[in-house]
Amino acid sequence: MITGNGINTVTVNGKVKHITELDDITLCLEWTKLREENNRLYEIKYHPSLMLMYTYISINMLTATSGGFTSG
Repeated sequence: MITGNGINTVTVNGKVKHITELDDITLCLEWTKLREENNRLYEIKYHPSLMLMYTYISINMLTATSGGFTSG
């Protein structure tokens, strides 16, 4: 989905249109594109954070079950 000249506009077939000018099917398709794009952006943004959190929890659980780290 490509944003046109304003927040409520989209580019359809090379033409910038306001969302109120779209028929039901085109509006649904454009909305779906927007939702999929947002989902991908959130996945990219939050996936590394989740991996860091899982790693931190795993290390803490390993430390708790093994009696902690010991220095040599």
